[in-house]
Amino acid sequence: MNRPPEKIRLVLSPEAERYVRRDGPVEVRRMAARGALPFAPIDLATVLFALTHDPDTETRERAAESLAALPEPISAAVLSGPAHAAVLAHLAQVHQSNASLVERLALNPAADDATIAFLATLP
Repeated sequence: MNRPPEKIRLVLSPEAERYVRRDGPVEVRRMAARGALPFAPIDLATVLFALTHDPDTETRERAAESLAALPEPISAAVLSGPAHAAVLAHLAQVHQSNASLVERLALNPAADDATIAFLATLP
């Protein structure tokens, strides 16, 4: 039995939410997808993750690239902080070959069971 994917409910500050609103200007979402926003690491990663689900293809692709290319200190802060489990799961896939980041994620109590199970399959 195939179940539809669950909706992900992200909590964003009002400042961050204005960059991901689907009814907002696509130019604003594309600009935010570049990742040059004055947010704390977890907020930045959450905005980029939300934009990876944007209806605009260019925004989605740019956000995915920006999220994957975050500098390691920012990624490390996100992976060891109280980020949403869906953001952590996404970053587990992105950074699976980086032992240092994977270790931070494995120790993060905010990571869900499926992410920890995925990490257990890594060499």
